[in-house]
Amino acid sequence: MSDVSKIAGKSKALFKRTQPLIGLSSILSASLTLGLSLAACPAIQAQPAREPNMAVSGWNAGSYTLQTSRPLIARAGAWQTYNDHVKLKAGQQKRQLRLVFENGADGREKLTVVNILLNRQPLAALKDFKGNTLALDPSASLRPGDNLLTVKVFGPSGARLKWQLLTENVTVTSVKPELLTPLSEITISGTNFADAATQNQVSIGGKPATVVKASSTELRVKPPQQLAGGTQELLVISDSIKSNATTVRFKDGPKITWIDLLAGPPGQTVALTGTGFSADSREIIVTVGKAQAKVLVSGEQSIKFVVPEMHFPQWHLPVTVTVNGIKSREKITFNVDQRVVPNEGWNKVMF
Repeated sequence: MSDVSKIAGKSKALFKRTQPLIGLSSILSASLTLGLSLAACPAIQAQPAREPNMAVSGWNAGSYTLQTSRPLIARAGAWQTYNDHVKLKAGQQKRQLRLVFENGADGREKLTVVNILLNRQPLAALKDFKGNTLALDPSASLRPGDNLLTVKVFGPSGARLKWQLLTENVTVTSVKPELLTPLSEITISGTNFADAATQNQVSIGGKPATVVKASSTELRVKPPQQLAGGTQELLVISDSIKSNATTVRFKDGPKITWIDLLAGPPGQTVALTGTGFSADSREIIVTVGKAQAKVLVSGEQSIKFVVPEMHFPQWHLPVTVTVNGIKSREKITFNVDQRVVPNEGWNKVMF
């Protein structure tokens, strides 16, 4: 065999041994090139771990949501413009506010371009986001009533953004005194009340109370009349923002269980038996019909009064006892007549 033939044979054998290695090298090179191409494509880039939705740094965990947007969704290859309306009720513009945006809301892809305008003035862009979230104080740009929020977005199909308008909670921390009556002046302590009394509404047992004085941390309130005794719910609404519900206790009202006479003339002494009366007669009002009677003596379970002067005869006049503003509810009647008629068993309240 010639030298040329020997060299050709060795070259062919070497090619056969190295051919698989050359194929593997080509595959690795192609894979690396594809990986670099994917990394350069924003639409399919790997996303970092998601931050908590609507997180607001430096705020308490319990924020009050004034408004939440619909999803603002991108369509592939096209700009989308959303015009939303941020609505503030009277007094809310004076509060601490946060306008919070979340890019990639609801676990969807993130937008690649975001431009935000408030009342037609530039407010923020995607570069202002911290991770997936942008939290702004919009107080200087918001006014009471309707505000135009324009959001222009671009990104992969289905990418979405949401926004919320938040403020700090109105909270009730304590109510004094612990046992209330309709004559009590109630002190409600808490946070973020409205400074103007007229911007605070207080309800107790579903009935409106009267706010006489207000600050951001304290309300002075007169309770509603004719509340039943026992536990009642107290609620504060400041600048249309509801507080946490708090339970308060009203003193049980007086109950009449017995009247010793059914009839008698003006000036006649009448005795009542019951519960929830008072040993201080100055706290007690007894009425016969619409006329107030003179209380001679009283205790926790008994009262003696004098039938007031009036024209007679008059029949079936209601007898009521009011103690510290709480009125009895039993249907006890008295006939104002010349005759004195003892109660021999009827007209007794049964429980």
